[in-house]
Amino acid sequence: MRKKFFIYTCFIFCLFACESIDVDKEHTILEFEIKNIEIDEIRISNSSYSHKKLIKNDKEKLEAFVDTLTLPLSGYYNLFFNRNNIPLYLRRGTKTKIVIDRYSYNKISYSGNSQEENEYLLLKSKIKKAFNERPIFSLNEAEFLKELFKYKKNVVNSLNDANIQADFKKQEIKEIDYEIAAQQLLYPKIHANLKGAYPDLSGDFYKNLTSLNFSDTLSYSLSQTRRYPLMVKYYYEKIAKDKRKEYGNNVVLAYLREIDKDFPNGDVKDDLFRHKMIYGLKQGPNLDNIYNTYKNGFSNQEYINDITEQYLALKKLHIGDQAPNFDLESLNNEIISLESLRGKNVYIDVWATWCGPCIKELPSFKRMAEKYVDIEFVSISIDRKEHYEKWKRVIRKYGLTNTQLIAYDKSDFQKQYGIVEIPRYLLIDEEGKIVSLDAPKPSNVEFDKLLHSDFN
Repeated sequence: MRKKFFIYTCFIFCLFACESIDVDKEHTILEFEIKNIEIDEIRISNSSYSHKKLIKNDKEKLEAFVDTLTLPLSGYYNLFFNRNNIPLYLRRGTKTKIVIDRYSYNKISYSGNSQEENEYLLLKSKIKKAFNERPIFSLNEAEFLKELFKYKKNVVNSLNDANIQADFKKQEIKEIDYEIAAQQLLYPKIHANLKGAYPDLSGDFYKNLTSLNFSDTLSYSLSQTRRYPLMVKYYYEKIAKDKRKEYGNNVVLAYLREIDKDFPNGDVKDDLFRHKMIYGLKQGPNLDNIYNTYKNGFSNQEYINDITEQYLALKKLHIGDQAPNFDLESLNNEIISLESLRGKNVYIDVWATWCGPCIKELPSFKRMAEKYVDIEFVSISIDRKEHYEKWKRVIRKYGLTNTQLIAYDKSDFQKQYGIVEIPRYLLIDEEGKIVSLDAPKPSNVEFDKLLHSDFN
């Protein structure tokens, strides 16, 4: 197993039911009352750990119990029950009472040492929910910023109105800034996805971000909400896009090199690199440069081994070479090999049921498979074994009649073809030779022309 990489993420979490307990500086007490609702389990977690408390609850009765948590740090957590995600702030050596009532207007209420902080977080979550219901990323720059800073003002006003302790308020102001910055950094990409073109941003769009430190390794490591790490990742994606021409127009190489300059080798750089590792290594002129940057930047040997395995697989793949053979299970429980498809040009879709972009392409894939009857359209799923039935249901749902194969997650097929990102589309000619390792997706408006040019 991979070791946990943050210095404060090894928590000793003791949770047990009892009638009463005295609070001390080493323990945090949570007292629960559950009214008019059945709850099978309660989970308390943050970005560093997750713990489940199984309970027996009768909706006709009041369920009351006390839990003792041994925590090394005060901070942000989340309370999960019945698909509800409730913010929670816990201090070491204090007691908090939580009442969950199906018929209460607010559904949940707090009392105890951190009552004000938790009431503020609950109000903030409601403000955020209302904000997220508005499609602000499709707005132009001025309207987007107006809505975003209106949301920030509402949250800050709620924070100032709350009777909370100074240390929480100081950290929460930072958390708000990180959240706003992340929204701004995401805006161009999401806007382009929604509107079809990147917005032409003014020089002042990011001016409020100049006061933020994007290379604070301590804030990165200690973040419990993960807002700071997410903001940093989005920031370096922006920097990579801005500076890609300095790196042969390769955004992944720009991302890695800029982080390599700004961060020392260690846990934080490992995490930032792994953010791109899942899809950063691909066939192309920058393959060696990207691999060497990964290898020299990682401090975790296991990550180095993983990226080296991907690299060596990709180095074996060349356009015009014989494609690695595979023997995979079909929807009809037959074993289909690539060699058995010789004599036909083959278009392969590598996908999984959990991949949203993959699912989005299925209708287009079906249309193209019906149009190009002279080409063998093959779907290869890399779903986990426990999702086998779901795989079959999705195929039936979209009416797919082409060759359906399943390789399963972390299979030899993925290693042979260097599959680190899906959807992925491959072209193999009638002689079994590689035509493309990154073919156009079926919905591409140039699909017809590109498919003919690749096979002819």
